[in-house]
Amino acid sequence: RKYSGRLKICARCLVFEPSIEFINIPVLKFHFKYTDQIREVVDTLNQVNIFSNEEGKNHFLDVVCRRVIEMKANNVNYPYKHREIADPSLQHHRFNPDYIPVSKFLPLINELYTLFKLPIKQQQFRLKELIFDLEKRSQFELQWLNGLSEKIICECRVEEISRYCSIPGKLVITNYSLFFQYFNNIETKPYAKYEIGLIVKMIKRRHML
Repeated sequence: RKYSGRLKICARCLVFEPSIEFINIPVLKFHFKYTDQIREVVDTLNQVNIFSNEEGKNHFLDVVCRRVIEMKANNVNYPYKHREIADPSLQHHRFNPDYIPVSKFLPLINELYTLFKLPIKQQQFRLKELIFDLEKRSQFELQWLNGLSEKIICECRVEEISRYCSIPGKLVITNYSLFFQYFNNIETKPYAKYEIGLIVKMIKRRHML
């Protein structure tokens, strides 16, 4: 069966979040601990994907996972359900990307999958390096500016502090606005925008999480 949705790449797992029309389907978590193989495969289909390299063939991400973690079926919060898959033929989970070819993001997944097998200290050190490199390459989209008169004055890495967590991102200050660009995609929009003329007060504070 086919379901549309979003595939999220995390440090130690892949997460498939179904679209709103499939709200009865649980969010699926494929932890690297239970994953035996991640690869690109080619299948012949009736409908050709825009990223197909050969006529009539689609390129899929194939994740071979013997245990799937299920959560939030019917949008209800409940304890995570670990579903064992004994039949090898049912351990294959395939994903067909709509907007980017598999070859663009498969190297990142494979690197994270390889990191997971390292000793914990090496794993954490290398993961920090990888995250820092990805954040450094993150570019601010100039299309978010209000015309040619708006100019970027300053850019720096910051964290948005909430009561329970901190969210990494990039602070961009222009002559009109203050932007906070999220490094992850947990929000519905890729950035938050605050017009400088509407900011009432700015306070310097210490924080500890």
